[in-house]
Parts: sequence; structure tokens; C-alpha cells
Amino acid sequence: IGKSFVSSVFNYRIDLISGDRPFITWQSFTVQTYLLAVLFVGAGIVLCFSLMAFGIGVFVRNSYISFFLFLIANAATLALPLQMPLNSIGYAVISVIVLSPVTLWLKHGLWFTDGDIDIVWTHFETLGLFVSLVVLTAFCLLALHYFRKRNLT
Repeated sequence: IGKSFVSSVFNYRIDLISGDRPFITWQSFTVQTYLLAVLFVGAGIVLCFSLMAFGIGVFVRNSYISFFLFLIANAATLALPLQMPLNSIGYAVISVIVLSPVTLWLKHGLWFTDGDIDIVWTHFETLGLFVSLVVLTAFCLLALHYFRKRNLT
């Protein structure tokens, strides 16, 4: 059976600047390996959201308030970069938010490619997943440490 590669002149994507252009990935992916890679990163993002929800749920006793904090934290990662001027130093610092789980989820059609106009790093999906997992695991360990010291009575 012949291998069908994802990167070819037959697969196109719409770019914000240049319009239609070929869908080219960083590595040579077959359809099967691309599907496995996308499923792996997708499962990692689900794990990131689960770790975030767990950590917030441990810190906040009221489940409604913790849900709204979860929503606010994720919405802030989308709203903060839009509030910064493009030529400011603050925007450069906030551009790290592109590595957050929400932004990675929204950029799922561009995984393993050069991304779009707001992507600064190569392999942003694996870098973002790694950074998010490390930060959220540390957050959950801090939450567990806090939970052990909390008076449950």
C-alpha cells in the first residue's frame, strides 16, 4: 500500500497574508503519523485543561466560583494579547500566551506547520504543550500542598 503524505501540492490552507498556500509540515508526515501526532497533542491539551480545573478546584471550595475562575483564566489568555499595542514590549512578553492550552486548541489546524502570523516559535504545539504541562503540574503540586495544610473541619 502506498503512503499518502500530508504535505503536498494537493493540500491547501488559507493564510491570513498570502491567501491559499500549500499545507507544508515541519517533518514528513503520512496521514497515519499526522493523525497520531494530532491525537497525542489533543490528549495533552485535554490533560492540561484537567490539571488546571483540578488545581483551581482544590484552591476554591465553591464549585461555581471555581468554574468561573477557570473560564476567566482561559478567556484572559485570549483577551490580553488583543489589548496590547503591537509595537510594545508588553506585547512581546504577552505573546508567550500563544503557548497556552486555549490558544493551542484554537490553532489546531496549524499544528506541525509554520503557524500563522502570531506564531513566533517553530514547533509551537509541542513547545506549548510541554510548557503548559510543566506549569500546570507545578500548580497542581502547589494545590496539593495547600490542601494538606488546610483545615477540613
